[in-house]
Amino acid sequence: MPMVPTTKAWFLSAAQKRDILFNNAARFLRLTEKEIKDMQ
Repeated sequence: MPMVPTTKAWFLSAAQKRDILFNNAARFLRLTEKEIKDMQ
């Protein structure tokens, strides 16, 4: 199954897309749990 860009995933809500993008960025930036909590 090919990967679908998050922005074109019509079956996800806006909140789900935002969560996916945020969590991917947090993982990439190696944010701590505290840093993540402070941003949400």
